Amino acid sequence: MLLIKPSEAAKRLGISKRTLYNWISSGRLQASVIRTPTGRILLDWEALLDELRQWHEFWQLRKRREGPSTPSGSEEAGAP
Repeated sequence: MLLIKPSEAAKRLGISKRTLYNWISSGRLQASVIRTPTGRILLDWEALLDELRQWHEFWQLRKRREGPSTPSGSEEAGAP
């Protein structure tokens, strides 16, 4: 188990610290978050990657179920 600070995790993922903290506060990340008795947050790097993979798979499946969408106004009326 590799425990890292949120700032290090954000740097490794190429996202802002604010985005990472938003994911934590919204509950999107749960299994990887470890709160110390002093209130500090640490992240289990492997668990974090697993959670993000699961979210990616969830959204990919959801997109497939919804099917392709056409942007509004892209259908031409009276096209030959």
